[in-house]
Amino acid sequence: MMELVKELMNKGYMLWQLGHLDEAIDCYDEAIRIYRRLVETEGRKELENDLATALMHKGVALQHLGYLDEAIDCHNEAVRIRRRLVEIEGRKELENELAGALINKGVALSNLGRLNEGIDCFDEAVRIYRRLVVEGRKELENDLASALMGKGIALLILGRIDEAINCHDEAIKIRRRLVEVEGRKELENDLASALINKGNVLSNLGRLDEAIGCYDEAIGIYRRLVETEGREELENDLAAALMNKGNALLDLGRLNEALRCYDEGIGLWERMMAEGKVHVAPSLIKGLGSRFGMKRRMGDWKGAAEDVRKVLACLSLFLSFGSLPEALEMELDRFRQRLHQMTKAEWRALASALGKDAELVRRLLHL
Repeated sequence: MMELVKELMNKGYMLWQLGHLDEAIDCYDEAIRIYRRLVETEGRKELENDLATALMHKGVALQHLGYLDEAIDCHNEAVRIRRRLVEIEGRKELENELAGALINKGVALSNLGRLNEGIDCFDEAVRIYRRLVVEGRKELENDLASALMGKGIALLILGRIDEAINCHDEAIKIRRRLVEVEGRKELENDLASALINKGNVLSNLGRLDEAIGCYDEAIGIYRRLVETEGREELENDLAAALMNKGNALLDLGRLNEALRCYDEGIGLWERMMAEGKVHVAPSLIKGLGSRFGMKRRMGDWKGAAEDVRKVLACLSLFLSFGSLPEALEMELDRFRQRLHQMTKAEWRALASALGKDAELVRRLLHL
């Protein structure tokens, strides 16, 4: 039985890496059922932490598919199990795993807009990791950086900019030292992620050239890892970095450069969708919204209409599945808002470019 459950967890992880998240969740669900029976019926209490791990993996997969409430349910149970093991049963060796569960819960809460609750989770994780690192657990420094980054993202959304910058600066400092001084090349993608997040803060402050510097360094890292080292699982991160750079270039009025970034990022997401990695759909819709806004600004209604058609195709795909994940619904709402903001003259121009598809757009996007 234990061999089977280990195989299920490994298979789930491999499917996750390939972007097949629904199938990964099926594996995690079966593993969870087995662990529950072993723990609750057969008294195998030593497997409780493994049950928490399976719940956490399922929660992360659900987050990426946009099922945020269900993800939080998984993370809540994982945190509850590990907190009891650490605080009541004295399993101090699991403190770092409790911190990891808190980070995942914090991310899910932040994605749902429950930012202060998310920050509480990140703060507890930071406290745990700081103490463990001081106690000599140097292998946890990158996890400390992850907790700081999660907190920084939530602080940025709340408008607490200085605190957000401090979090991201510390995360970058830790990861740059680990990669460049200690030779931890396997953490290069984590350094790139920290650079992206600092770039986002700088962009919000209007320090666009500095933000682009962060994005460029991150893009350089991701591009090498994806194109030279075959790290296909980082394509989504490369696409997001390109879109962020495009947004900053757009704000600087450098439209042609911004469009090149948008085109490359959206192209990566479209290719991933074609490969069945449908978890990137919310990102694709968001990216199409950004490019649509630029084409509207440029008066390129033929190009804008093409982006609307791409959104419709994505929507139709998910409607055929029977439901829309929360994250996808949120991005569709934002796209609808873009269309509602158009003037009557702009809508006429877009409708003309859409031709026979204009009525379908009105109906499916509730215009």
